Amino acid sequence: MAGLSNEVPAPLRGMIVDVVNNKNLIFTINPEQISDTKSTNYAEITIPGMSHPRYQYVSGGKRTISLLINLWYGEYDRREEVHEKILWFQSLLYPEHSETTRKHAPHRIRFQYGDYLSVECLVKSVEVLSKDLFDPKTLQPLRADVRIILEEYRSESVDYKTVRGS
Repeated sequence: MAGLSNEVPAPLRGMIVDVVNNKNLIFTINPEQISDTKSTNYAEITIPGMSHPRYQYVSGGKRTISLLINLWYGEYDRREEVHEKILWFQSLLYPEHSETTRKHAPHRIRFQYGDYLSVECLVKSVEVLSKDLFDPKTLQPLRADVRIILEEYRSESVDYKTVRGS
């Protein structure tokens, strides 16, 4: 029959893209968990004699996305790639310089996770836990967990219809 195939499609992988220079890091293994937290700010108005305060909406709060990326030498990554990827993640926290002056703030990124998430973000934190295995000649890690904390970057206000997609 036409159109049938025994080929299994390659798994869809998430990625982080540097929006300034368009360089990206595609996840070798997708994170097992993604935390996506959004807050809202209200002013609390106390009224004498009332059992509860009244609330007035002030502004939206930050949206924070946190994920843990596993890196390890072996089936998935080359020996050098583990260290290179750690350095790439850490570099997203640093500004760009031209000689002795700052040229650009740390680059914003786009966190792309299939059809689920596509969010432009600031990288707020990168925590690296090198573990278990280290190259005996260089002591570079052969396994590492990288926890990245991102905050959504928006230059304009968003309303509930945009979030719902309606």
